[in-house]
Amino acid sequence: MSYSEQQHFLIQKLKEMAEELGRLPTSGDFKKRFPNINVTILFGSHDNFLRGAGLKEPLPEPKIKYRQPKILVFDIETKPIKAWVWGLFDQNVGLEQIIEDWSVLSWAAKWIGNDEVLYQDLSQHKDHNNDEIIIYGIWELLNEADIVVTQNGKKFDVKKLNTKFAQYKLGPPSKYKHIDTLQIKKKNFGLTSNKLAYSTNKFNDRYKKLEHGKFPGMKLWIECLKGNQEAWAEMKEYNIHDVLALEELYVNHLMKWDNTINYGVYTGEKGCCPNCGKTNLIDFGYSYTKNTANQQLKCKDCGTISTSKDNELPKALTKSFLK
Repeated sequence: MSYSEQQHFLIQKLKEMAEELGRLPTSGDFKKRFPNINVTILFGSHDNFLRGAGLKEPLPEPKIKYRQPKILVFDIETKPIKAWVWGLFDQNVGLEQIIEDWSVLSWAAKWIGNDEVLYQDLSQHKDHNNDEIIIYGIWELLNEADIVVTQNGKKFDVKKLNTKFAQYKLGPPSKYKHIDTLQIKKKNFGLTSNKLAYSTNKFNDRYKKLEHGKFPGMKLWIECLKGNQEAWAEMKEYNIHDVLALEELYVNHLMKWDNTINYGVYTGEKGCCPNCGKTNLIDFGYSYTKNTANQQLKCKDCGTISTSKDNELPKALTKSFLK
């Protein structure tokens, strides 16, 4: 008798018992009549058994509305600190030497799955120390995001933005998962350099980190602060291109090496690839520990290898293992 046939047979018996007793059979009632049948294995619980027979109200629908996760790729550019110094090498700058502190000059962001790249900067503002006007925009995006993707964002971008959020009394945005591509590379690879320029040149086919054009290196920032609109146009292109290169690097190359997220949590899709949410999975052998053998599955869409939580070894065997 198949699994579903067993369930159907027991549901019929349960309905007959309910008519005979004139009430809902308890787990004790059923076990007394069918002592060798384990309802828990077939239905999960006696309550589920009753629901399966239509004798108990079904569980309410979960309050959560399943959907695709909102994944934001972003990057910020900041103004350098302006300070009095005594030389070029090994300078220790005290607070009293600071003439102007840092601020956020621009940010670029893109939702994965959406072609539009969002961008704001201070190019039309004379006071580059007052970045409040562009901080609200990136706060709103982070507040909406389920997941963010950055390059070195855990040490730099997010801490800089949090500083501004506190300064302008915005408070923290809604909690999100943070995927830092720098950490993925450090953990898994032996690249000569983990910088975005090197890794995008190594891996990416379409977008690679741009080299500065007319305004190389620090000159770009200096000219922007002078109000040079040509420099600001290059800053915009530079910032946006970083986001496009970072998205390609993560989605096409690094995603499969990461286990930060699980799409199924957001979509409610059972047995989906944790990294991309697709269900096009193939058998990829087993992963073994000292006491378990778990089936591995490979996603044919993104290449992620995931592992089932179920131990394929029978309990009788694992109980016999020695320490």
